[in-house]
Amino acid sequence: MQSRHWLPIVAILAALSLACAQESAPYEVDALLQDYQQQERAYQDAARQAGVKADLRQHPAREYLPRFKELAEKYAGQTAALSALTWILDQAAHYTVADPKADTCWVVERLTRDHAGQPEIAVTLEKVLHTAWRLEPEPVQGLYDAVLAQNPDHAVLAQATFQKAVYLAHRSEKLDDPKPVRQQALQLLREVKKTYKDTEFAKQADGWIFDLQKLQVGMKAPELVGVDLDGKAIRLSDYSGHVVVIDFWMSDGPGRDALPREKALLSMFADRPFTIIGVNGDYNRKRLESTLHENSVTWPNICDGGNGVLAKEWNVQGWPRRFVLDHHGIIRYRGNDVTRLEETARDLVKKLPPSKDKKAKKSRALGLLKVGLQTRDGHGELVRREVSAGGDAGADIGDALLHGPGRVNLPIGAQRAIRQLHAIVADGFPLADGQALLLLRRHGLGLRWGGSPRIVDKSDFAHH
Repeated sequence: MQSRHWLPIVAILAALSLACAQESAPYEVDALLQDYQQQERAYQDAARQAGVKADLRQHPAREYLPRFKELAEKYAGQTAALSALTWILDQAAHYTVADPKADTCWVVERLTRDHAGQPEIAVTLEKVLHTAWRLEPEPVQGLYDAVLAQNPDHAVLAQATFQKAVYLAHRSEKLDDPKPVRQQALQLLREVKKTYKDTEFAKQADGWIFDLQKLQVGMKAPELVGVDLDGKAIRLSDYSGHVVVIDFWMSDGPGRDALPREKALLSMFADRPFTIIGVNGDYNRKRLESTLHENSVTWPNICDGGNGVLAKEWNVQGWPRRFVLDHHGIIRYRGNDVTRLEETARDLVKKLPPSKDKKAKKSRALGLLKVGLQTRDGHGELVRREVSAGGDAGADIGDALLHGPGRVNLPIGAQRAIRQLHAIVADGFPLADGQALLLLRRHGLGLRWGGSPRIVDKSDFAHH
């Protein structure tokens, strides 16, 4: 009989214990986060002081990962666990953990199992969008379907519908037959606009709908219109019949880093119908002006900074974003891989006839020479690939690349360039073409004649 009196007390104590555990959960996770952040700062400071790049294999995230997983399991179903799961996704996104794919999958499974019905899942769900591309479709779509079935929150339902559409849009690009998945994504986006029109996701859906309907490989690119720094109008339609690279870029990071390779590409095809149109997103016009001047950018660049109308219309989710169009205006490549961009452009341009104009041929020859000389300074991979593919540059560049004349390893493309220039300038290349000689001198090189021109070090002249 006495044990019955104890039952309510035991139940009360159990409830209090659970309440205390739930109350302490955020503090335990926050404490671990603060501890990790301190260690991460020390890790970065040590690398800076040593003047070396931080070694990801030594990143403290690898030591802390099991502890965050333990807390995610300990507080499964509670908001605190979501903080731990969000941290894991962050580390997977930045490759600071040893196996980002496995850790992302682990998080997705626990979100589906323990948190799909929580309104607080929104922040963690957003992180999933940036890491889920590593996974097979089943677990990712399973998570979104679980949220749509269990979550009562209107905004979270809008988010899950939108994110599922975006995930399917990305996935469709990897499929041999993308149309069914693309149509599924479009259907979800239209649902977002109809059912959740009062949310931010309805506005974002417009860009993705335009993307799926107008900007896919195999589609004719829509018109692109803007103005440059001087207020001059730039229209894509003005370059009808050209192979065109459209480059949405900014002066920071990879956008700026690609400028030398784009310049080389333009020089290489100087006698062909080929152009690059930049769409720049810098907010500061003076910064753009400085970048264009410092990098000797000559191709047209639209100023889209500030309001970013074109970037929004063309659904630029991250910078840079690039497209390659054939001479009919059909999109043949979209993505950020500069190597694939170069290869696609080269293959398309090779199909077009070269100009018969001597000035254009001379411009191409000088362009090849410039690219070859840049190769001595760490550039010019583009021409190397053209050579290996047996492209327009021809086998003689390939031989020069492997062996080189005289004492100097011939810069890629330079021998072909000299021969073209020699044929164009009837009075003799060394005396008549000051531009080419100036290019050589800037790189500590000169020319020798002995039946055919060859490039030599300046010091080589002393031995002849």
